[in-house]
Amino acid sequence: MKRRLFVGLLLIACALSGQTPAQRRALVHGGEVWIPGPPLDHVPRWNGSLLVGCDQCRSNGPLLWTVDRQGRRDEIAFELAGAGFIAVDDIASGSDGALAVAGYALSNDSRIASFIAWISPDRKRQIVTRTWPFCPYMVALVPDGTIWAVGPVKVGDTTDNLTPNVLRHYEPSGRMIATVDVKARGYNGLAEVASGSYLRASPDRVGWLTHGCEYIEFSFSAVEIGRYNCPNGIWDSHSVGGIALSSANDVLVGGRETGPLLAPLELDRARHTWNPVAVPADTANGWDYILGFDGLTLVTHPLKFPGGNLRWFNWAESPAAASSH
Repeated sequence: MKRRLFVGLLLIACALSGQTPAQRRALVHGGEVWIPGPPLDHVPRWNGSLLVGCDQCRSNGPLLWTVDRQGRRDEIAFELAGAGFIAVDDIASGSDGALAVAGYALSNDSRIASFIAWISPDRKRQIVTRTWPFCPYMVALVPDGTIWAVGPVKVGDTTDNLTPNVLRHYEPSGRMIATVDVKARGYNGLAEVASGSYLRASPDRVGWLTHGCEYIEFSFSAVEIGRYNCPNGIWDSHSVGGIALSSANDVLVGGRETGPLLAPLELDRARHTWNPVAVPADTANGWDYILGFDGLTLVTHPLKFPGGNLRWFNWAESPAAASSH
């Protein structure tokens, strides 16, 4: 009875303050490591235990790279047989260190083909799946090793869209497990909202922040389980200073990308609101770009060139542990 009374009083206090218990947490600095500056043509992302990105993303030989928790960099030359030009649109890492790459390639005689490539954790195997007329713009790897992707389906060999927003689920071998047409809000008259969007995964769901600034979650059976508008003042995905989905399904977005970044906002699914997160006082004049979660630890980077520090932030149970921004 005493325990129930305590929980009841806690929930009442949280309701009066406008916060749930989870949102009374704060982010506290948990360490950092210096890394070379990420390439200017691609914003990297943190997945599993790796930062992943690419250089020369649109060339005859993109360079994929990873950085681990100790700041050690590994590079992979990405090649496709018969391709004179390769465009890497997105790259993701799985919990086992495998990579998924989405993009398209042009042959030497100018034929186009879209693809999803899976690269094994030891980097010794590569499986490339041609996906045209589906054009995967964003990919995510989930804990069972399968690949999720979003993008449009084209009409035959044209650049016209048959279906502008499609979510697909693949095995690493390339076998398609599921495909779903998604109704998504466009931006500035554009029906296709996968380009420039964000696709993230947790142990039990896939989260998609569309270019039109809807955050949509799907179960691993490809069923939509939630849909939320972006925070007030953010109109498209390019205005967001990064997004992260933790292993416990915390969702953080990075305020805005233009000007000094605002402190992150956390999704309250029950209220369909985004609430400011308390952050250390020394970040009050400009928050880092959000790269992703390492389990429950948030990973950020100032995106200053050259070089910069990867920074880790852990949850504290009391906002007194950090200064509110």
